[in-house]
Amino acid sequence: MKTAIIGGGVAGSTLLKGLLEHHALKPEDHITVFEPRPVLGAGMPYAPDDVTLMLNSSPDTLSADRTDPLHFERWLAEHRPKAENFEGLIPRAVYGEYLNEYFKPYYNHPQVTVLHEHADNVKVMETIEDGPLLYKLSTQESGWGDTVYDALFFAVGHAPYKDPYQLDGCARYIGNPYPVSEQLSRIDSEARVGIIGSGATGIDLMRTLMQRETSNHPVTFYVKEKAFHMVHIPLEQKEMTFSFSADWIQRQLENHGGRIPLRNIVDQIQADFETEHIDGWAVYEKYRAQTLENYAEAIDKWDQELAYVQRYIQWMIPYMAHLYNLLPETDKLHYEQTYEAALQFFKSMVPVKTVQWMFDLLKEGHLRIVTGLTEVLPKQGGTSFQVKAEKTEEVDWLINATGFEKTLTRGMQEQPLIRNLYHQGLILPAKNGRDILVDWPQTRMVSERFGTMDNAFFLGNWIYSTHYANNSAENIMDHARSLAEWFMEKRSRVEA
Repeated sequence: MKTAIIGGGVAGSTLLKGLLEHHALKPEDHITVFEPRPVLGAGMPYAPDDVTLMLNSSPDTLSADRTDPLHFERWLAEHRPKAENFEGLIPRAVYGEYLNEYFKPYYNHPQVTVLHEHADNVKVMETIEDGPLLYKLSTQESGWGDTVYDALFFAVGHAPYKDPYQLDGCARYIGNPYPVSEQLSRIDSEARVGIIGSGATGIDLMRTLMQRETSNHPVTFYVKEKAFHMVHIPLEQKEMTFSFSADWIQRQLENHGGRIPLRNIVDQIQADFETEHIDGWAVYEKYRAQTLENYAEAIDKWDQELAYVQRYIQWMIPYMAHLYNLLPETDKLHYEQTYEAALQFFKSMVPVKTVQWMFDLLKEGHLRIVTGLTEVLPKQGGTSFQVKAEKTEEVDWLINATGFEKTLTRGMQEQPLIRNLYHQGLILPAKNGRDILVDWPQTRMVSERFGTMDNAFFLGNWIYSTHYANNSAENIMDHARSLAEWFMEKRSRVEA
């Protein structure tokens, strides 16, 4: 069997490891990995970059060896014992070093070839009636190759960044801020700098800009309503009630004809909360406005009810995609309308020391937050910008931190491979035109021409609508590992 993996980041590398270590691997099998970057094992989020970029996850959740949760922690203790910054966080580039080292033996495996080229197109080969689909791949550098592949795994990373105010092409607009060491070096220290958006990318930019040469002008975040995700309060109790598990899901499926009613999930969460004497909905209502006053109150009170609900939702993340995809269709709509905002509120957090630092920067006048953003207009040919928010202001440089363009027909314009797959009818948009449609849990491509494609798979950010809540390295790795296991076991059954 000849297999192609397109992408050598966390997802592609974990998948490669799973395929190579499976008992069904045969000596004649061969895997080709297409990865244009020289660095293997770590994708763009963990590539070499400014040392101010930090992981927001605890090291004990980021082991590349999913059978040994403390593998990364031990590696840190041996190789980078002083890697933590003043926020108690680990640089993303350090995690990249770890991933590169961990996955290196798999890329050096005799049954693996790495092509440092940009895969940009797929050709479906003619097969005998009812036979499996076969594929050829093209790259920007070499054109169409001669190898015929039996299976394709697309692990191509995230969608491009949005351009919500149509500013791409303006001289002092940074649409994609990564690598920040390169992009932010263009900004002189005395410039007036604005950032639109305040999610994880906004926090990255704040860290970097605040540790450069000081400016006479504060850095300003321009946001529509809420500034930053909720502060993460550490939970002090060692044990907590949590009932979800693979066995819980299986029992529900057996009792409800292969689906899980939303009411049963909500009731289980409520029962767990009541055991701990927590009113989760009241906690949400208390903090949902996500104001600076909310953050200060949570820190001052060291709110352990908030900490409990945050920890609970973090523990739910490995099960979220299963639970979401097993809901009846009417329940999915009810969940999205009633509960999704609360789940996202507790799921997305900013480390407490980061928020405390942010308060210091605000107090010292190095940082500003302006709400009510409605419009951004380029001035003087894009060498400055007029920002319309609660008041109209002008900045010299504007940096985009508004997130990824997940509408398929727009996002594909910057990614030739995705665009060509779409134009051939090999991929379809998922819900509301966003992301790429796949089945669950195998995440096989769903094609206009061929239906569900048995041996063509997508992993990662582009399938978030199906692989729900997958924006973490640990979740991506767990899915890649389980997909490799399923694929090889299926092969064993077919050949038996």
